[in-house]
Amino acid sequence: MRLLTESYINKMISLPRHTFVLDLIHNTKPKLFFRGQSCSYGKSDLSASLYRNQKREETLIHEYTQRFSSQFLTMRNNGERLAQMQHSGLNTRLLDVTSNALVALYFAVEDPQNKENGIVWTFETNVSGKKENDRSKEELSNLQFLQFKYYDSDLLEVLSTLCTLKESTKTALWYDIKQFKESQHIPDSPKMLQAYELYWQSLSNGWGTAAGNDHIKKKLRKNMNLSKGEARRLQKEYRELNESQAARDLYQKICNDVGAFDRNINFVDLETPFVFGPPVSNERIRAQSGGFIFEPFFAARSATEVGEKMQMMLKNVSVSVTIRSCDKEPLREELDQLYAINRETMFPDVFEGAQYVNGPDLENDPKSYNTLTQTK
Repeated sequence: MRLLTESYINKMISLPRHTFVLDLIHNTKPKLFFRGQSCSYGKSDLSASLYRNQKREETLIHEYTQRFSSQFLTMRNNGERLAQMQHSGLNTRLLDVTSNALVALYFAVEDPQNKENGIVWTFETNVSGKKENDRSKEELSNLQFLQFKYYDSDLLEVLSTLCTLKESTKTALWYDIKQFKESQHIPDSPKMLQAYELYWQSLSNGWGTAAGNDHIKKKLRKNMNLSKGEARRLQKEYRELNESQAARDLYQKICNDVGAFDRNINFVDLETPFVFGPPVSNERIRAQSGGFIFEPFFAARSATEVGEKMQMMLKNVSVSVTIRSCDKEPLREELDQLYAINRETMFPDVFEGAQYVNGPDLENDPKSYNTLTQTK
């Protein structure tokens, strides 16, 4: 007889086959990540808990840091700190995922009180539909795929530091970025997007570090067929953005956190969600094979807006599988008996181990299986 777990896992990994594009900076391999939920929330699926909290983001972060500062004594950057806050239950813009399909399946079925259908999302990272050399430059500029980053990624440091800034600073920076993109016609002009990407790469790859470097101008004109005026305007407006008050505030905060940091942020790339793997700082992260999706929607006003953006942006690299409510109990049994995936192993501490041994006391404590989970 075919196991229920096997049947569902096969559905969860039935993504269209692609040719993978590696992260050329860290040379990372393609990965699958999963997210299990006890039920679907419709349009607000895939929205992080921050977007359902009325407090401002920097208030949450600063209050938590003040109360529990000892947690962060050995942490090296704001990315690690933000991951620890999410792991501890603070509302952040991180979305819990796992690299273990069985763990995701467990979180979709672990609550015996939830009688609705569960759902598991699968995400494919660093993926493209064709080999890169088979695509035109215009096609490459329009690709949407989920990248995997390490916890020490510069992009993670920039965005996690931005989370700690005042709302007025974030609003000002996002306005400046919007104005820059509109001036370059980036949403409608793949050529300008490519030109900007090339310009940013020229800074980070050692072609030159000054905004007015003649070598950069030649590269822009040669590779992208830009006029001298287009290249000059691109560089001038990027320099103005990079020297804005909001950008200076961000650079100062980053330098306070990690020391020296090059002033060459790729501002266009700040609005794309990505997956990152945190350091395995405790046994729960290890047991759950935990990771996070960073949702950089700083101008979003609701969880529904974020959920719709996530589902639209990741529609080509994700799949959702419905877990029938009638299958939840037998799936819990299979996961426990065959794979040793249960409440004790997912939450490896003494209290949770005792609760697992006790079993559910559904009459006197109907919420006994409803404490902190990965999918808050």
